[in-house]
Amino acid sequence: MKLKDKVAIVTGGGRGIGRAIALGYAKEGADLVLISRTKSEIEAVADEIRSFGRYAISIVTDISEESDVNNMVEEAYAYYKHVDVLVNNAGILDKDLFEIKDLELSRWNKIIGINLTGTFLCSRAVIRKMISQNRGCIINISSGLGKRGRAGYNAYSASKSGVDRLTEILADECRKYNIAVNSLEPGGATKTRMLERTDPARAPKGGILSPERMVPPAIFLATQDSNSLTGTFIVANEWNAK
Repeated sequence: MKLKDKVAIVTGGGRGIGRAIALGYAKEGADLVLISRTKSEIEAVADEIRSFGRYAISIVTDISEESDVNNMVEEAYAYYKHVDVLVNNAGILDKDLFEIKDLELSRWNKIIGINLTGTFLCSRAVIRKMISQNRGCIINISSGLGKRGRAGYNAYSASKSGVDRLTEILADECRKYNIAVNSLEPGGATKTRMLERTDPARAPKGGILSPERMVPPAIFLATQDSNSLTGTFIVANEWNAK
């Protein structure tokens, strides 16, 4: 088992990509901390993980709130005594598209708050703990829209571009602590609740990828350290095509 007895925090772990990665990690021997704002979803995934003979706890957390994140990390460490992997997966996309001239500040702040600020808060809280371990791995779930913006996806594209730059910064800052920080991008539209809620007219023309395609590269990245691979961007669709 590639992740035997490792502990991983997965944000947005109740469905879609987060659920797929959490279950994939458990099958490789990891124990999980599942994070979401919806208790029923993460507890259902926790039950699946326990059926594999692994440990799992679910913690309701709003990752855009500093106190929520700090309390979640303290609870995770109190339960497991260490955390080896953080997957910053939680993200939101506005159901409706607005040009910037029509975009309300509240909508902008909500998306930036979850996608970018949430990634920052979770990373900061976990890094402070990982330093004493002298090891750790952070995986930030990115998007192709972080590389090239599209009309109407303004806040989402900006947030994911920010996540990519944050990955590079954290990799540089954390190298001396033996903490690897990498980014994982689906490489195409992925079957998630977020995609299902969008306008059908915005449906991708090239097909929809399964969240399970994210699992093999996510497992690979979870085994890295600062001397092997850090500050790198992996595209899951290209990974699975090899």
